[in-house]
Amino acid sequence: MISRVLILLTFIIISTVSARHAFAAENGAATPSSPLPVLVSIAPQKFLLERIAGKAVEVTVLVRPGSDPHVYEPSPSQVRAASASAIWFTIGVPFEDVWQPRITANAPKLAVVSLISGITRLQGEGADHEAEQAGHEEKTHGHHDHEAEHGHGQAHAHGGEDPHVWLSTMLVRKMLPQMTRALANALPERAAEFRANAKALDAELEALDATLALRFQPFPPEQRVFLTFHPSWRYFAHNYQLTELSIEVEGKEPSPRKLQEIMNVAKAHGITTVFAEPQFPKGAARAIADTLGARVVEADPLAEDLLALYASMAEKLVQSFRR
Repeated sequence: MISRVLILLTFIIISTVSARHAFAAENGAATPSSPLPVLVSIAPQKFLLERIAGKAVEVTVLVRPGSDPHVYEPSPSQVRAASASAIWFTIGVPFEDVWQPRITANAPKLAVVSLISGITRLQGEGADHEAEQAGHEEKTHGHHDHEAEHGHGQAHAHGGEDPHVWLSTMLVRKMLPQMTRALANALPERAAEFRANAKALDAELEALDATLALRFQPFPPEQRVFLTFHPSWRYFAHNYQLTELSIEVEGKEPSPRKLQEIMNVAKAHGITTVFAEPQFPKGAARAIADTLGARVVEADPLAEDLLALYASMAEKLVQSFRR
């Protein structure tokens, strides 16, 4: 009799657990043996989520290495992975405008969490280079003043809102609570762990930010000027009172007159480095570098490890400022 009761209880427990697991799977949630499936647009988000949640999440990145997030088109397999995800953390990159409605239409249970909610973005991706030069010399506001007027070469910006928000330590720190809340809501039993990990990551970002600010301190404002092919680094530049000149203007190669303006500003500042990205052709960057007698250095704004990316870019910039 006791054996039959034990067998019956065991059957009830197994059935209950199986039903819970099936319900969780149907609703995109993690079970004790499976991580929570989440979707991100770019690789740096994966780094942040895994630092907060570790193996509690399985992260699918939409934009593949070497691809341009401005015009990216997810593959059919990525769209299927999206429909099986519990959360999509968006970050304001251009392809999301086109693909978010398409993906969510086929994934009604997919929760979309915008990481740029409450963030004021810089306007435009191509700046007037003469204004940048003047703005740099007249700059008065201090370190990290994103929420005040943007200044510092941004007065004549064009091309809508600059999407490269993940290249600012300050703005990334603002994203951490949003990530943590969404993960804690999905996995409440691990909420305390997520909060602790996010707090540790925030402290690490704060310390790195202070270290990078000190790295640029020895250089006068007129020396903190750098030239890129695509204007990806304006948030990073804004954090540390640097000026980014870009070869591209509003997502296009410049006209001959505009190119000459860029060259004149670059020569005036003694620029010896042109920063290029793996997502864009390097032909124009090499041609301009040859004219300036400069070298081309690759800097990938979509590298996954954000902390390493910040430190690496800072070191490359410091080397470029040493005339």
